[in-house]
Amino acid sequence: MGKHKDKGGSGSLFAAYMAAMPEPSSGAGANALIEDTPFPESMRASTLLEQISKERGWTDAQVSSDIAVLERNRIYLVRDLRVLSYQSWKSIELLPIVKDLLRQAIVRGIPSEKDLKYQRKKEKKEKKYKDKYKDKDKYKDKYKDKDKDKDNSSSTTSDSTTSGSGSDSDSDDLPSIKRPLTAAILSATTLPARRIALHPSNPSRLLVTTASGATYETDRFCPHKRADLATWGAVVGSALRCSKHSWEFALERGGICARQGKGINACRVNDW
Repeated sequence: MGKHKDKGGSGSLFAAYMAAMPEPSSGAGANALIEDTPFPESMRASTLLEQISKERGWTDAQVSSDIAVLERNRIYLVRDLRVLSYQSWKSIELLPIVKDLLRQAIVRGIPSEKDLKYQRKKEKKEKKYKDKYKDKDKYKDKYKDKDKDKDNSSSTTSDSTTSGSGSDSDSDDLPSIKRPLTAAILSATTLPARRIALHPSNPSRLLVTTASGATYETDRFCPHKRADLATWGAVVGSALRCSKHSWEFALERGGICARQGKGINACRVNDW
């Protein structure tokens, strides 16, 4: 399973999607980063399907049958899944739940056109109100300075009253921007996540979250030909698989690859 090699370069892809990531500041931030990181386009579709099958408890026979369907339709990588149209999805002979989970997984962390439009609208409104109240604050400052010349003691009380009433009116005038319905639906649905992120303080290490929710710190590079696991890594059950050369590391056993005897120095991250 998952033996097809990526024929395109992935270095620039990795640099692009890592550059877009925010810097995590805590353990909770790192977990949020892992959950929202999209799968790389160079990842094998079979590996993604294996991860979903582990989380759902499907049998090896079931996932092998599903992978055969993907390969029969020449779908080898995540980028192949992302270019499929609605009609193309309908013609693929997979069960509805398999299709839905695959489609949800490949859009995780990637903003839709509707989300981008909503974000642009929100930023435009925020800028409008920011400019409006910036002018209002200038007027207030001018009034305070003038009043202070008349009576210093009364100006202190006047300043605090003006400031308090201004903040109340500001909050009342600000627009109420509702969260898109699609975002609310996705947040309530359990989707397969990327589960891999760079360590916030050590770029040569990774934070990896298994299907059970346990988080491990591991080496970033595979001992076999130094493949970058931030790009080629995939979490399958409690193991981290290098999908470039099919090496699999058991995280619960220190990240050892049983077949080759080499490892990625995995250690459990304590949850305080």
